Amino acid sequence: MQPIVNKIKEIHCFLLSCFLKTILKNDTSHHNSKL
Repeated sequence: MQPIVNKIKEIHCFLLSCFLKTILKNDTSHHNSKL
């Protein structure tokens, strides 16, 4: 049971970091286009 939970946490962290990176990238490009 425990390894599965760890795997889910890993995947969740990975997705979260990808999601945040994408948002930050979009945010900065959007900001740059305004300038």
